[in-house]
Amino acid sequence: MNISLARLGLAVLLLGAVSGVSAAPDPAALAALKAAQDRLTQREQLHRQTQAAASAARQLGASVQATRNAWEASRQAGAAARDAVAAATDCLAQVPKAIDAQTRALDDVVASQALSTQAVQAVIAADGPALERAARASDAAFQRRVAAEQGADGQREALRSLVQRCTSATRQADVRLDLAFEQQHSLTRRVTEVPAQQQELATRWTEAAAGHRAAARAGWVAAPPPDLTLPDGDIGRSLARAMSPAPSRGQRAHDAALLPLRQPQADPLPQAQTLARLLDAAAYLDLVNAPPACSDTAACDAMRAERREIAPRIALAQEQLRATRLAASSAAREVASLSGPLQVELLVHRSALALADADLARVLDDAAAGSQSADAALRMLQARAAAALAQAEADWESAWRQAHGRPPEPRVSTVPFSAKLNMQAMPAPAATMSAAIDLRSHAYEWFEAWNTERKGFGAYTYVLMRSASDLGNADARRRFSKLLETLQKLPQAHLVDPDQARHVNLFCLPGARVEDSSALPYASDLGQQLKLRAQNGLLTRKEVSQRLLASPGPFLITLPGRMADVSSGSPLLFADLSSYPDDAIADLATHYMNGLVNDFPSQQLLWKPPVLQRVALVMIHLATGTGDMVSTLMPTAQAAPR
Repeated sequence: MNISLARLGLAVLLLGAVSGVSAAPDPAALAALKAAQDRLTQREQLHRQTQAAASAARQLGASVQATRNAWEASRQAGAAARDAVAAATDCLAQVPKAIDAQTRALDDVVASQALSTQAVQAVIAADGPALERAARASDAAFQRRVAAEQGADGQREALRSLVQRCTSATRQADVRLDLAFEQQHSLTRRVTEVPAQQQELATRWTEAAAGHRAAARAGWVAAPPPDLTLPDGDIGRSLARAMSPAPSRGQRAHDAALLPLRQPQADPLPQAQTLARLLDAAAYLDLVNAPPACSDTAACDAMRAERREIAPRIALAQEQLRATRLAASSAAREVASLSGPLQVELLVHRSALALADADLARVLDDAAAGSQSADAALRMLQARAAAALAQAEADWESAWRQAHGRPPEPRVSTVPFSAKLNMQAMPAPAATMSAAIDLRSHAYEWFEAWNTERKGFGAYTYVLMRSASDLGNADARRRFSKLLETLQKLPQAHLVDPDQARHVNLFCLPGARVEDSSALPYASDLGQQLKLRAQNGLLTRKEVSQRLLASPGPFLITLPGRMADVSSGSPLLFADLSSYPDDAIADLATHYMNGLVNDFPSQQLLWKPPVLQRVALVMIHLATGTGDMVSTLMPTAQAAPR
């Protein structure tokens, strides 16, 4: 509760004593009131201890489920990486074979050219009946040559297509491995959180149980708490140590070895065609320059000169073709080694995931069992604590009346704020809910224009500031910088598997990505445009617009779709991080993300932050039809991170 009845009673007593407007109460009645105040304070403490333990039990249960989801995501990412690496490896293994096939095709062209030249020579030398036979042989020789040239052209196109496929497959394997390592990092972070939350639950349960035992001895509650043995989390801590730190990407299968095979100068067929053209010309000149064919001295001298000029060109073309074919053979050997780094990285990821596969199921089962048993016990203890608190409040009011002859004014509820939130929560219209949203992880992306965010993600969280000028303020700049630092540890949007995007919340950062980590490239004009274009009812309510003007930010606005696609009836989660110290921003952002994964706003109007972190956020839901909004703010004193 924000102001306890005990404190209120003392304040009113002091006020009456100072003003002298009321008669002095009976000393015995005052003593009874003081005793009632003490009992009320003790009941309030018991209620808080019980609520804190119940919250820890729920947080552990949510963390277990989130870890299971991260484990499954890591397995799926590992399987996708394995398939992608296998596809790239199979493709790369075909490249040397395709180069060999092209080499054989070029050899066939050379052989068929020699045969066609011989056939022409035979035609020139033949006469009479032999000429007809020589002509038919020449036709067959040139048909074979055409077929060889077509075969070489087909092998070139096949190699080009294969190299293109292998380039794409290699890059895809690298992307899949990136995603697998990102998911492994996420899993390791989750595994590390579970034993810490088990310890938190054990601590809170010990406090609450001790309070209830004392209350039972004093007769405040009907019975002591049940005996409850919670897992100590030692196995989980050992597993977390074994998995930490999560491995990072090392070698990459750069496709530089494939690059020469994609360059025009690396294609031997045009060079072979050039050489064939020169050889054909030389063969013709040799034929016509041979006596008795050459009878015109001047003409013969000119053709002999041309033949002499062709000779060095033939030698150069032969050398160029030889060098190109050697380069292709060398590239084939390099291409064959490209799959090595991919296989190494895949093995590293498999080894890291194998650590989780060995013990994680047991760790999560134990943690889930502890969470469930504690939750069941605490439900009973919460009811007892609430009843004891209500009785203490009634006793205090009765004692007040005995001391002062009137009921206390004003009357203040003793229900803690978190309980008020639970009591106020109620289902929203089914048409506006997001029950189908199943978030499992997060990613981020910079975008530079309206309606250009990547499509297909499960939810979108926009990161906004009041203005870029606020980044000139040291405090606002540090908060925004801490938030960016936290978000940029997430996978980038282009690394997200398209098949998994519907399970990912995308943090959308207005601006252009820069390499300088110290720069804060916030596009204020785009941020203001987003606010303007949201005039369909999402952000035009006074309670929100005032915060957007009064606070520098940063703000987090989560929607079940892109801002250009949602309507005024869409659920909306709004957070103002401007009032928190910069060293708490990372923790706030992490728990904001966990809350979205564990329970995306659907059948509720209010988003309640984790009690342990005391995050003060605002949940706004604009109901279909009426556009009504429910907004609840937690007082700063309660919201300050612990």
